[in-house]
Amino acid sequence: MRYLFLNGVLFFMMAFIYGSANFLLAFAWRDILKYLGVSADSTAAIKIYGVSQLAKYVPGNIFQLAGRQALGMAEGWSAVGLVKSSIYELVLIAMAGGLFGTLIIPLFEVSFSQLFSAIFLIFLACAISVGLIRFFNRHLMVAFLWQLLFLLLSGGVFVILLYTISGRTELVYSHLSVVCGAFIVAWLIGLVTPGAPAGVGVREVVLLFLLKGIANESDLLMAILFGRLVTVVGDFLFFLFTGTLLQNLLTDKKR
Repeated sequence: MRYLFLNGVLFFMMAFIYGSANFLLAFAWRDILKYLGVSADSTAAIKIYGVSQLAKYVPGNIFQLAGRQALGMAEGWSAVGLVKSSIYELVLIAMAGGLFGTLIIPLFEVSFSQLFSAIFLIFLACAISVGLIRFFNRHLMVAFLWQLLFLLLSGGVFVILLYTISGRTELVYSHLSVVCGAFIVAWLIGLVTPGAPAGVGVREVVLLFLLKGIANESDLLMAILFGRLVTVVGDFLFFLFTGTLLQNLLTDKKR
């Protein structure tokens, strides 16, 4: 009974952390809008991002973008600017997610150490950040950093789940960066796969392929299942918060 309670507490903690991490994506979109010169209220931008994000579970994998477009235009924001913001967001998140691919290089090239892969990731992230602020402006650079932090937290949540389920004897510390990178790469592939709602099925298959030698197969399957449940519950919590509490803030501003 105590074991079930502790695991239930862990599950909801991870769901809360993931749900809270979604605010980082909303902050990134808000900063992209600023870069594009869209006069968007910050609270309204976060609310729109939150209430539209749940639409990613609708088959087609584009309805969250369409919802954001419609809600933004209802606020009087530029239609062209909103379309561009979705394009910039996808490009930036693809760049951010792609960087974490460096963490899984040791899975295919054993001479490439996990420490070096982490250092390489930091170097590339710094180089891209400098390039964004040099050739665009600080808003895009900040948006990119928000997305990086979101992905790092998301990967960390999965690492904790797999580490807890597998136990220390099955998942040693030296594998943690690989597991984190594998989750983020799988997340990115699911994101860009046409028609897959929230990457359902795609993310799981990629994770199984990449991590089959890291942990016991049954533990890995359990972690993947709980990882999906955590993200769904986290997305729903984010939706509830942005759709209720932030709505009250917007109402107070208009009074």
